[in-house]
Amino acid sequence: MHPHKITKAMWDAIKTMHENANKAFVVVLNQIFYKLEIKEDETFIAFLTNFKATKPINQRKRLPYSDEETTLQLLCSLPKSYA
Repeated sequence: MHPHKITKAMWDAIKTMHENANKAFVVVLNQIFYKLEIKEDETFIAFLTNFKATKPINQRKRLPYSDEETTLQLLCSLPKSYA
């Protein structure tokens, strides 16, 4: 086998591993985002700080959360006592 074919095969293998790792990371980010809930003993400000901290990570990974979806997720994460 030619050296350039070996190099290409190695590169393709690394690229595939990286793409799979990124896909797994996106799944984890989605799970974190959709499981966010305010705890009964947590202040709204503390929760909002944690909630907002997920936004830069999601933007870097180009996750398609619209402002409307983010707002709905924020509202749904509040306990019934906030109604």
